[in-house]
Amino acid sequence: MVGRVSLAVLGIVVNGLLARLLSPEELGIYFISLTIAMTVAAIAPMGMNHSVVRLVSEGIANNQPLNARNAIVLSVLLTFLVSVVIGLMFVGGPGAWLADTIFSSVYLGHITYLLAGWLILRAMQDVLAECFRGYHAIGKSVLFGGGITTLVYAVILSFFKITAVNITVSEAVFYIVIALLINLIFALVIIYKDLFKGVSTTLISIQKSAVFANLKISIPMWGSATFFIILSQLDLWVLGMFRSEEEVALYGAALKLVMLVGMPLMIINAVVPPIIAELNSTKQYAALEKTLRSAASLAAIPAIAASLMFVLYGENILQIVYGEYYAAADTILMILCAGQFVAVWGGACGYALNMSGFQKNLLQIMGASLLMSALLVVPAAIYHGAIGVAFVTVLWQIFLHVSVLLMAKKKIGVWTHMDIWAIRPSNVVSLIKQCGSIKT
Repeated sequence: MVGRVSLAVLGIVVNGLLARLLSPEELGIYFISLTIAMTVAAIAPMGMNHSVVRLVSEGIANNQPLNARNAIVLSVLLTFLVSVVIGLMFVGGPGAWLADTIFSSVYLGHITYLLAGWLILRAMQDVLAECFRGYHAIGKSVLFGGGITTLVYAVILSFFKITAVNITVSEAVFYIVIALLINLIFALVIIYKDLFKGVSTTLISIQKSAVFANLKISIPMWGSATFFIILSQLDLWVLGMFRSEEEVALYGAALKLVMLVGMPLMIINAVVPPIIAELNSTKQYAALEKTLRSAASLAAIPAIAASLMFVLYGENILQIVYGEYYAAADTILMILCAGQFVAVWGGACGYALNMSGFQKNLLQIMGASLLMSALLVVPAAIYHGAIGVAFVTVLWQIFLHVSVLLMAKKKIGVWTHMDIWAIRPSNVVSLIKQCGSIKT
């Protein structure tokens, strides 16, 4: 938990430094570049970054370490190969097309090669973080899932701020690529020491049947993840297409800051997937519901506090974090708080479906949510700007999380949403015990 909170605070520091080192127009381009890298990074693993958590957890729970190792090797290799292919394709045409035709941005066109490296390294970072999470090394998952990257990037940006050296958006992207590369090297060394050092290579064999079996689980998860990442980035894309980079910067600043409201859910989602997989495999559904509802209830407390803080003092907080120009994003910040809180209220309902074998149902709900957002966000951006887009974002978040919550109850028979009565000492102790096997 401390690691996740520290990472969130460090992320805010990084965004604040970028807001002071780049012009609003350049920061808007940076946010658009970030969404492109995140989207492709989510697509490249073909769902293996999600299924690996389930496969590794089940392998360990069933005393089948070979299956766990094979799942990790397959996930990492597949992610690397696909992300490299996508990166090369991106440089070969789509990158320039996005810059010139979709976003009409000269800046974006100049960093196509850097974006390709960014998306490859980001995809590798994400899948390795999930591998750590699969065998309950949550601390390492946080550290190598963005912790080292963000820390190194913060140090680099702080140096430029202290020395009063101005940087361009191209340089900002270059240094995040360097930070990602450093993170990747350390992650590969650690995961090798944890799981593969001293293991004969003859014990690690990837058979064609295993590949297809893993992909059968992964592809629906891949679809859900792809839909969700597009849903999460569509607002910034559409603003980038129809509004100015300065307005994109305002919206992006509020969007990054409001993530603090959803941070408690991110912490829960970092912890519970292997627990869900294990309790579901042993059919302990009562314990599963108790764990998930207790977790959601505990997460709701800091989420409520953060929401109230942004509603009451949003303008001042934006000014402190980003600078005076960004105080104008206070209304956007307040609107986005509602969607983030609904997500926290619903708890880990999406992971409950994914880790229990109902990833296809989650995929269908994601598709419906994406369709709703796509139909509404363009006219909202054209006629109402960032405020209208923020309302559409909240609308699809409410639809998505309520629908997934109901589907989890229907398919698994458990509720995952917050329950104020679940915040009792006995339930808190039970949750801690469930997390007791987690490594740091």
